Amino acid sequence: MTDISFDVAHLAHLARLDLTATEQARLAVELAKVLTFVDQLQTIETEGVAETAQVTGLVNILRDDELRIKNDELRIEELQKQREKFLVAVPEVEQKMVKVPVIL
Repeated sequence: MTDISFDVAHLAHLARLDLTATEQARLAVELAKVLTFVDQLQTIETEGVAETAQVTGLVNILRDDELRIKNDELRIEELQKQREKFLVAVPEVEQKMVKVPVIL
């Protein structure tokens, strides 16, 4: 294993963290504990254990890609009709936009 204090200083530099010597020492101890635990995990026998990404059995439900231009065009037309109805109902319109009083 490499020198943990050097690793912490190097990682802090890469992450652009300004750590004090006390913080580096504390993090070196914590990192050593994590690495010791990872070493313990390496000793576990996993022969015959299936790879698992998740354990709930849930799967993504994906739809097929489909061209939606026609539906989008119909939706745009419907929105334009709604906009025209809205603009008729407002007191003042300028360049197809609702005109409101200036508030300063």
